[in-house]
Parts: sequence; C-alpha cells; structure tokens
Amino acid sequence: MGTILSTSIAAGKKEGDNTFTGVMLGDWSNSSTDASLAKNTGIYGFHHGAMSYAFKDDGTGFIGKNAVGRIEFDGNEATITSANYKEPTSQSAGSGMQIDFNGKATINEDGEITRYNNPYIKMYGGGGKIVLDTKATATGYPFEIGDKFKARWDGHIIANSGLIGGW
Repeated sequence: MGTILSTSIAAGKKEGDNTFTGVMLGDWSNSSTDASLAKNTGIYGFHHGAMSYAFKDDGTGFIGKNAVGRIEFDGNEATITSANYKEPTSQSAGSGMQIDFNGKATINEDGEITRYNNPYIKMYGGGGKIVLDTKATATGYPFEIGDKFKARWDGHIIANSGLIGGW
C-alpha cells in the first residue's frame, strides 16, 4: 500500500470569470487574502473565488462568505458568532449576534431562568436600538429597545410611554 503526502490538494472547477469553485484540503494560508485562514490546515470551500466555508484543525470554522452572512464557530469556547458581531462601546452601537453554549440554562414553568456557568445570547439589532443580552447582571437590563423600554431579570420594567398588559 502506498502513501501520498502533500501539503494541499484541491478539487473543483475554473469558472468562466477565471475564479475557482470547489474544495481545498490542506494549508492554504499563503494563497488567500482572507485573514480567517490564520495558517491552519483544514477543509475550505470556495464559490466563484470567495471562501464560503472552513473547518480548521484547531477546532474553529465558519460557514458563509466574509462580511455578508458568515457564522463563525469557536471550537475552544463553544460559541457561535455572526461575522458582523461587535460589542457596543461608548462611541458605537453593538451589532450582530453571539451565542455561548458553555454551561447550561433552565426555564421553569413560571418563566424563571436559572443560569449555570453563564451561557448567554447577545444580540444587537436596529442600529443598536434593540438589545438582548442574557449575560446582563441581575441589576442590568437584558432586554432593551432604545431608551423607550427596558426589562430587568427581576421583572422590573421601565417604559417611557405606552400600555403594558392593557393597563
């Protein structure tokens, strides 16, 4: 039985616009401008020259094209992150979504959430005006809609105007 050893191999086709569509296996870090390769050996998919997925030897990977709908997997932290995920700062609103699967959370029949090892979901939408952050502390607000509505873990709700429950 023979052995073939190569640093990389590819199967696919050359498109009419002179781009590659197919699958590559190996170390492709020197042949791409995509920073997410980061010198890891893996399985990489390309569609018309754009990298569309990767499963890398360090346990990380992604599905989707860069900056247009990529979901990233962190095999070291058990998180899934959208490519546009950004924590809010004092200068800019947050964007995207991140889910952390470390630990566990339970919800009882009364709707009370118990978190262990702090798994969380963070989502920022509407230009940062809508926030869902289950990692927020008991005194923080895990759900906000701009400055109009906030809900706290203990049921405390702040609403600048409008009706809640028909009151």
